[in-house]
Amino acid sequence: MPDPKHVTLTQIAKAAGLSIGTVSLALRDSPLLLEETKRAVRAMAEKLGYRRNPRISALMAHIRRAKKVHQGERLALVWLEETQEETRRGLFAEYVNGAKARAEPLGYALEQYWVNTPGLSPARLERILIARGIVGVIFAPMLHAAAFELPWDFSNFAAAVIGNASCRPDLHRAGFNHYVAGRALLQRMVQRGHSRPVAVFSREADQRARGAMSATFLANHPAGPAEAARRIFFVEHTPGELTSRWFARLKPDSLVTHTDYYLAWQKSELGPKLPPTYLIDARPDGPPCPGIAQGEAVIAASAVDLVIGQLLHNERGVPNDPQALLFAGHWRES
Repeated sequence: MPDPKHVTLTQIAKAAGLSIGTVSLALRDSPLLLEETKRAVRAMAEKLGYRRNPRISALMAHIRRAKKVHQGERLALVWLEETQEETRRGLFAEYVNGAKARAEPLGYALEQYWVNTPGLSPARLERILIARGIVGVIFAPMLHAAAFELPWDFSNFAAAVIGNASCRPDLHRAGFNHYVAGRALLQRMVQRGHSRPVAVFSREADQRARGAMSATFLANHPAGPAEAARRIFFVEHTPGELTSRWFARLKPDSLVTHTDYYLAWQKSELGPKLPPTYLIDARPDGPPCPGIAQGEAVIAASAVDLVIGQLLHNERGVPNDPQALLFAGHWRES
């Protein structure tokens, strides 16, 4: 038997009676080959004692990543909730810009699709993408629903999700780490002398984050979890549900909340009564409050990386072990 350190693809190809290219594809589990052929190659490689050289594998992966794909390769960015008009502004535009900035230098064009377009449905969109030869799909973040389900045949696609909404089937995702970011935010507030913070969160947003927003407030509040539980308010529908009596009863010295809620309160009688406010989703075009910028562009770019990585490794379908890349954002003073 040849020395395992020196078994080459050429030796395997000669022993199996196949081309070197076929052997290479088989060992990378390419969908271009029949399962029978791949099994035969793997069996011969095992018989000869072949071992993959990790340094060469890493080098080839680097070369494939650096090489632009052929002109015309496209990725789909699919919006399941938002309208085309909504996605042209604010944080929606940040997601689009981040995805394009990652995809285009690598030779991939980004095409957007809006499921709520008249005449379009998830099932029809699946057929359209297959007909157009689009294999890579990024699902845009859900900003209303906490979960979604797509009865697609994912064996046709390499896919990833932006955001933390639950997805069926479970796919790779890139999202915001609400727990770590919330902990950092509370630590900053304590360093600035705040000892009685309150939090006002969207119930829906907390559910979408799988309870991480409320969990980090309860676990890291300077007065402890029992007191923190009294000092958290969940908005079920609109920020108008919050009353000034709640603030008067708790006498907070600071507030943690969403940008949109703060903007809504500034237009109401509650505005002048708000304590120093910290935002869990600070934005460049938002109010002059300190807080955590979630980094929408970075998250979207990472979702593109997840999809392109699958494409380069000839991977399709629902992953056995879905990856979750979570980012803690960064501090924005105002």
